Amino acid sequence: MSLDTDLVTEKVAQATALLDDLGIDLWVTYCRETSQLGEPVVPLLLGYDVVMPTVICLARDGRSLVITGRHDAPLARELGVYDEVVGYDFDEPFVDDLRAFVAETDPDAIALNYAEQLHGHIADGLTHGLYRRLRSMLSGTGYEDRFTDAYDLVATLAGSSHRCRPSGGSSGRRRSSRSPPTARTTSSIRRRRSGRCSPPTVPLPARQSRRERGSRGRRGPDRIVTYAGRARTTDDPPGRFTRTAGRPRRRSAGSVRPLPRACPPSR
Repeated sequence: MSLDTDLVTEKVAQATALLDDLGIDLWVTYCRETSQLGEPVVPLLLGYDVVMPTVICLARDGRSLVITGRHDAPLARELGVYDEVVGYDFDEPFVDDLRAFVAETDPDAIALNYAEQLHGHIADGLTHGLYRRLRSMLSGTGYEDRFTDAYDLVATLAGSSHRCRPSGGSSGRRRSSRSPPTARTTSSIRRRRSGRCSPPTVPLPARQSRRERGSRGRRGPDRIVTYAGRARTTDDPPGRFTRTAGRPRRRSAGSVRPLPRACPPSR
């Protein structure tokens, strides 16, 4: 497995500087089975998924500690970033190592990965079960009452655009990156909606005459049109179907005007 050591080194150094800027003494990341239940900061602090429960501690004075499973410990050591990497088996508790590191640090504020902000998912990787378990591991030391959220820290570290806003400011809705429409754009939209600016039309083919496209009547192409659109054929007797305005209907023999006959030649 290839690890992005440069990224992890950069993010750990950046997190240590942010702890000093934000006045946080200790940042604790507690996670497990990140391939099934992802923790957003693990790719930044380790660069790989962990299997067993893992604790990552970064102190304000620059000290660091990773407590992870025995099979994941070699990867953490390979990074060469953390001061101490403790590997443990599944049946071995790591409470003593965690309590000892917290006691040495003696923090006034311990930042955990939870956030109450609407868009704080990037800093909300700690589950409720692990939160309760962490409180029980530090129970009796007094440090379990010094927890605070790590939203500002994680949002800055991850490069998130969701930052804390002062009260009374804008809402949590993200602003669009597109520029506002210009006057020319809005005027063209109005013309298009009002119909003054019609879309380009596709030229239709030339319309064929009835004789060119063939008759659609009952008798075929020998149909001719006479008398204001009424259609008959030369061999149709009166009373047969005729076509008027495109619709066939039955006509009586008296209502059909006969075809004009040629005058006999004069003698």
